[in-house]
Amino acid sequence: MDGDCIQEINSRLGRPTVSLAHYIRCSISEPLELFHTSGSCILTEMYSHTDILNVLKDWNGPQCSTLHIKRSSFSEEIIEALAGPLPDGSWICPNLTKLILSGYCEGMSNERSAQGALVNMIQARDALNNNTGLLPHGHPGHVISSLTRLTVDTNGRFRCYVEADYLEWLNTNLDSVRWGGWSGGNGEHCESESSTEERDSETNDSCEE
Repeated sequence: MDGDCIQEINSRLGRPTVSLAHYIRCSISEPLELFHTSGSCILTEMYSHTDILNVLKDWNGPQCSTLHIKRSSFSEEIIEALAGPLPDGSWICPNLTKLILSGYCEGMSNERSAQGALVNMIQARDALNNNTGLLPHGHPGHVISSLTRLTVDTNGRFRCYVEADYLEWLNTNLDSVRWGGWSGGNGEHCESESSTEERDSETNDSCEE
């Protein structure tokens, strides 16, 4: 569906607050007024990083906390946009706390640099949140929230290139992490036997979804 159609539907409905917005194969070539007050957003089979960024730039309401990218582009350009402020000082997805990446995500799956950039982005948002006093969203001084839950490729289809120290940081600082056969959170890491064997043979984990 074209983004203009989505904006028109949203307008005719009086811009309601919805708990879930699911965009499937949508073309959103410019920033539009979308369902930005939704608590959860799923982007499925959206292959252009421009389309995805235009959704995320509008997805900034106080309840917008869960993002699921499914068989869609998740390039370093998108990750970098989430890792720092926009020119006006605002952040994309400022209240994001849960991120799910499933299926083949172009620019991310089997890409070593993008996987490292993802962890760096999570660390950057967490550092800023800590530096501003861990203020809850809705507080006048709140800038962004920290991610607390991360799920990547739990069906084990893609290679996990994330270094052990990055995984340890995720294990220590997030409530829940699943990355292929590796899982953790709150310092309680566990790894499947097959994943351990693959690490020992230096072939890396297969990443689950």
